[in-house]
Amino acid sequence: AVKLGSRFAIKRLLASRIAGWFLACLWAGTLVLLGYWHRSAEATACLFGTAQNQRCHEASAWEWTLDGTNFFTKTNDLYLQNAIWQTFVTATSVGYGDTAPVMLGSKIIQSLSALTGILFSALLTAALQNLLHFSPDEHAVLMLLEGKKVRDDVKMLAATLVGRWWRARARGVHRRKDQSLLLLIQTFKRIKNKALLPSGYYQPDNLKVISACRKMRKVDDLLSTLSELLHAIKTGDQSQSTPFSPAIRPKSPDLQSMGQVTQIRKNLLPMDPLPQSPNKEGTDPLPLSNGSATTAPLTEGEPIQGVPEDEDTSPFRVQDLSKPASAEHTRTDGDKGAEMSGTEWGRVVSNIVDSNISRRKERLEAKLRLNSLASAVLATLGSLAAVIQNELIYDQTAIHSWKVEALKCCNSFCTLGACLCLVQYYRMTILHQRLVKHLYQLVPLETKHLFRGEVIGQWRFWFEFALTALHLPPGVTFEVGGFNLDNFIVYRAESILCIINSLRLHLWARVIRNVGLRDLPHVSILSNISNRPLNYSFVLKRLLTSKWAIVHVSTVWGFSFLICGYWYRCAELSVCQLNTTVTADCLRPEAQQWTLYGTEVDQSRSQWIQQAMWVTVITSTMVGYGDIFPVTHFGRFFASLACITGLLLGSLLTAVIMTLIARNPAEEAALHLLEREKAKKLLMTTAAKLLQLWWRHRKLNKMGIKRNASQATYMLLQQLRSAREASKRDVSDLQSTSARVNDILMRASTIHSLLKDIVEEVGLQRSKWSRIRRESVVDVPSLEEVWQGQNHM
Repeated sequence: AVKLGSRFAIKRLLASRIAGWFLACLWAGTLVLLGYWHRSAEATACLFGTAQNQRCHEASAWEWTLDGTNFFTKTNDLYLQNAIWQTFVTATSVGYGDTAPVMLGSKIIQSLSALTGILFSALLTAALQNLLHFSPDEHAVLMLLEGKKVRDDVKMLAATLVGRWWRARARGVHRRKDQSLLLLIQTFKRIKNKALLPSGYYQPDNLKVISACRKMRKVDDLLSTLSELLHAIKTGDQSQSTPFSPAIRPKSPDLQSMGQVTQIRKNLLPMDPLPQSPNKEGTDPLPLSNGSATTAPLTEGEPIQGVPEDEDTSPFRVQDLSKPASAEHTRTDGDKGAEMSGTEWGRVVSNIVDSNISRRKERLEAKLRLNSLASAVLATLGSLAAVIQNELIYDQTAIHSWKVEALKCCNSFCTLGACLCLVQYYRMTILHQRLVKHLYQLVPLETKHLFRGEVIGQWRFWFEFALTALHLPPGVTFEVGGFNLDNFIVYRAESILCIINSLRLHLWARVIRNVGLRDLPHVSILSNISNRPLNYSFVLKRLLTSKWAIVHVSTVWGFSFLICGYWYRCAELSVCQLNTTVTADCLRPEAQQWTLYGTEVDQSRSQWIQQAMWVTVITSTMVGYGDIFPVTHFGRFFASLACITGLLLGSLLTAVIMTLIARNPAEEAALHLLEREKAKKLLMTTAAKLLQLWWRHRKLNKMGIKRNASQATYMLLQQLRSAREASKRDVSDLQSTSARVNDILMRASTIHSLLKDIVEEVGLQRSKWSRIRRESVVDVPSLEEVWQGQNHM
């Protein structure tokens, strides 16, 4: 019995796609709770006016010491954000050293916070390791891609081989003397043999196991039918007149829902089939809702997850719908022009129109890729203009100088272009979705009301549009000030909008997704096959499981250093230090001199970009020397963001390295073969040692010296037996699990086909013999009599 309790629920959460969000929310709640406990433990009641204890009037109530030598004045820090910040830097192992716990209770709480941080870091690493594994649907897409690549490689190698052979023949060089040509021929043979494998080879192992189980169930049915036929022959039962009628088991309901393409074809195929022209690209004509046909680029024999199995086909094979299903669906070329009616000619014209729609979809996908690249480039140029104008302000340049205004105009033009590209991208995305539904789900195509209908109703569009359109236009500037703990800080509008404009860089995510999917043929078809969109998570998994995964993680880490470091500098720098400020709030004492925990803080240290980058590096790597630390609320926020990014990327790097050092099935098989070869060498060495011992004992026996077998002899005999067993292992036993599953599936398919032929032949012979007996004038013995006569002989 399995207990579906809290432990099972936690396992499900940590193995799901929302594991990261679950851990983040749980960690945030834990930090707030521990921070509140820390503030309560650090506060002493003697510093409140309501204290009634008489000892609170003594000097030791506010003059504290930790080592008996250095004394300090105790103050109650009632800011909850300071307590949460101290808990955060303790849990993430940063520890700037700007503050430390004093009370014993707060030290215990911070120790608990550090242990909690280690626990959540380990859980995050395990969750990311689990998320890097492909789901069954995604693995099916990768297997389809592998089969497609193998077929494309065969075509390219064949063309290359013919060209090389022709050039070698023109030079008069025999092919056996051209080593490069021989190597190319060997490569072509190897890839050709892989391309000739059945479609069931290019599917996940779980689907192969399901297919093998279905084959074995059919073998069971065939054996039952064969047993019934043999029993009828022995007993003379003539009730079974059909040559072959095995009991068909009902299909599994979870597999029936996945064969949508074949089911749509069966349900919507017109009674009068259309004359179908041969397809040059191996495409799959599907009937539309108006009775016409369109071209869906599905390759013949390509495996699809869960296509219902026919009696003599693979359970996960696409039916070749470009060929007629039966003889009644075929027409000769001479009959086409004579028998086609006006309705059929209209359907052929509609088929041509739908093929144009398919080409239109391909052109639309190319425009989508170009549009996403254009919007990302324009948004990046606008953000770069905002950064340059912000640096000019920090460099004491006049607020309304022509340089600043020119950069604002450039940012406005780039923002306008990026917004137009964004609107056009969403319009084309909606049109692409409708085209895909029209081609593959038979939904009527509608190209009107694209912007008023579905584009405006998307919250993502408005979020991205507001994030892209928000900028500082020419001639506009202002300053915003406010209290930060006990200090007063003033920000320029250029600095605030510069941080917001840098968020436009998220548009490059679409470009990265398009680059990650560029080697996938027919992405929309693969998405329909896998029953899930090939979105950012699929591309991220492909990037993080490739051989360049460490380079990708390092690049993202370095880019996060730059972004978080610049944001930290903008948050820590107050314009009161600049000569171009116009606000009167900078004359406040709190704006002129900052203090933190009763200690004066130097504001000039935040003016240098190198200092900001250094803070980001020591924070994201959880070092925290303490030479510099954030003071403002926004500075702490961006430092926390850098720390979380470093923690996340560190856990991701650990998960990537664990994935890369794991051996793949081919390496496992090679390792097993190496172990067998080592066992053979060990067998020869052990046998030689045993022969030497035997020869010595024999020589001693001739000399009259008798000695019993030593312990070394028994050890060598045992080693010889184990080495002999290891060296006798067959190559099929040394294969990987995937190769063994392939072998099981192929053997099950072979057994099923052979047994079905036997059952059909027995049934046909029995029916034929029964018909001969009924039509013959001569008394012909029955099969059971022949059977009994052979048994008597």
